Amino acid sequence: MRLPNLQDLTSRWRSSPGSPGIDALVAHADPRAAFEDRLRWLAGVLQWVSGSRRILSLGSPSITSLPEARLRYLLQLLDRNPEWKTRVARTFRSIVHDADALELLCEAGLPADRGFLTEAFDRFAQWLTPTNPWRAELGSALTAVFPSPEDAAWLERLTPETVDRLGQLVLHDEADDEAGWNDFARDGLDALLILVSDIRLIGLSTPVRKRLGSVRFRELPFFGLTRAAEDVAAAARGERDADLDAAIGRLRELLARCEAAGQEVFRHLDEFGVSVRVVFLVERMHAQIRRVRSVLELAAVGRPRSERLPPFLASLVRDSHARLSLQLLARQNLHLLARKLVERSAETGEHYIARDRAEYRAMLKAASGGGVVAALVTWIKIGLHGLHLAPLAEGLLASLNYAAGFVTIQLAHFTLATKQPATTAPALAARLNELDRPAGLQAFTDEAVHLLRSQAASIVGNLALTVPVALLVDVVAKVTVGHSLLGVETATKTIASLSILGPSLLYAGLTGVFLWLSALAAAWSENWFVLRRVGDGLAHSPLLRAFLGRRGAERVSSYAGENVAGLTGNVLLGFLLGFVPSLFAALGLPVEIRHVTIAAGQLTAGASALGAAALRNGSFWLGVAGVLAIGAVNVIVSFFLALSLAVRARGVAAPERSALRRALGRRLVEKPLSFLYPVETARPRPEAPGSSPA
Repeated sequence: MRLPNLQDLTSRWRSSPGSPGIDALVAHADPRAAFEDRLRWLAGVLQWVSGSRRILSLGSPSITSLPEARLRYLLQLLDRNPEWKTRVARTFRSIVHDADALELLCEAGLPADRGFLTEAFDRFAQWLTPTNPWRAELGSALTAVFPSPEDAAWLERLTPETVDRLGQLVLHDEADDEAGWNDFARDGLDALLILVSDIRLIGLSTPVRKRLGSVRFRELPFFGLTRAAEDVAAAARGERDADLDAAIGRLRELLARCEAAGQEVFRHLDEFGVSVRVVFLVERMHAQIRRVRSVLELAAVGRPRSERLPPFLASLVRDSHARLSLQLLARQNLHLLARKLVERSAETGEHYIARDRAEYRAMLKAASGGGVVAALVTWIKIGLHGLHLAPLAEGLLASLNYAAGFVTIQLAHFTLATKQPATTAPALAARLNELDRPAGLQAFTDEAVHLLRSQAASIVGNLALTVPVALLVDVVAKVTVGHSLLGVETATKTIASLSILGPSLLYAGLTGVFLWLSALAAAWSENWFVLRRVGDGLAHSPLLRAFLGRRGAERVSSYAGENVAGLTGNVLLGFLLGFVPSLFAALGLPVEIRHVTIAAGQLTAGASALGAAALRNGSFWLGVAGVLAIGAVNVIVSFFLALSLAVRARGVAAPERSALRRALGRRLVEKPLSFLYPVETARPRPEAPGSSPA
């Protein structure tokens, strides 16, 4: 089959309906037209060029895409029509002369220095209200001239030959009255000074500076940026090539040190608390440093390299369209929020991972203690329900019951199984930094097995004592008062409500979401505690020192720092599990919670009330299956949400996620029992980002 040649394709373009022919467009080029008309003309030419973005094999290795083939045809057309070529070249030069490139170089595509709500409202207003993009600022006109972010792709694929021919077209038949038409170098030097001033301002700001250790103020790399940029500008204007090369070298060295300082800020976020504002500032600074380097290559060196212009323009197009996207803004801010919370969750989650047999036995023991408390909480909840209070009053009391039980589990250093996945998933994601190496993939697989095994141990430990303790309470009641704490009708309804055939799994999924939200709240509260230096404030509080003395105040500070995350998460979880169902009930909506330990206690209470006859009832065994399924759903939902957030926060790509799934699949086939019990020799504990008591 014969491939279409360039002549065949161009004949089709000229005859294609629905768009103006390129002949008509180039024939109407007018360097004396109004600036808006000239910009619209340029947009029309580029729209014709990028009309189809499919990659084609055109039979020529020097043509990589259909837009480039169209550019080749346009250049051939202008070569055959010298008059058109002169008008096109002069029109383009007039646009460059009349336009202001300063905004394009130092603002277009860079993160705005304002809050999320302000930026979101501004983007929504731009989408909702009409604006005039055909102004003299190239930054405002860029998205009008390149209306699709996909335009960046074909710009990047232009071959050096095509770029060189376009450069020759721009300089074609330059007249004497056009001298000085290209002010790009001047605007580039001005943009350079603006950008380095912003970088210097961010780097010397208090939130960034205090995270750089004990470096003296004047020794910070940001301090000398402005003078280095001024030296570059002075050498470029004076056309002193030797001085210019030396000045650029000094500026590049300072920029590299500024980037290293930004990474140092990220490494010290744990010590001072993770601030979304600080993370945003440093990421904005890094983007500005990359822009400064591009500007140096394009304009400030005094010897612009035309082959670097298309990639630079492509990056501007892509970033400028990103600045208009509400969806991308939300995604970026969620990324910052995830980064803020995941680091703290990872520290707490380290406590819940059992890597060897000794830790596995300790996990079973701690989970057994949690099962005892869960059984007592279940009976109190059943008693509150039997009072037939108003929904909101019952919800408040149930919330206090759950919160008190969960806090007791924490303070006694027990474990509640389904609370683990939301905190252990970020700890697992902390091992994602070296997936490009086999050893890194192996370490992640080992950690995943340890984590899943810990979940199994916690659930077994919880249920191992929740069921007998719940049964014991009812047996004691029968001996003491002569009857079960539940009536036969209530017991029957309780068992039926837990059936795997009912809506229990949906309610279990909602409970999994609540477990995840409580873990996020715990991480946020610990980060807030560190960020605001609340511990230091408590340790030096005059009031605490007056009553407890210096050591007493320090013990209060240490205790608060160790338990603020757990207390916050447990109290919030208690109110979510207790109050939300009552709130829905007050609205007439039958929404309940299904937590595996509470469900197991309820099933035991119902079976105890019915006696041995319950074991012969099919609804009881459907309830048993329901409880097991509830546990699985609780764990899967909370773990999936937490791990997804952690993976997104750490920017793990799709190929790496696929490699992780394959590695876990191989381990499941080779050593299935390792997911339930530590049958292998324990590997050395990996370095953890930190640890936190339960």
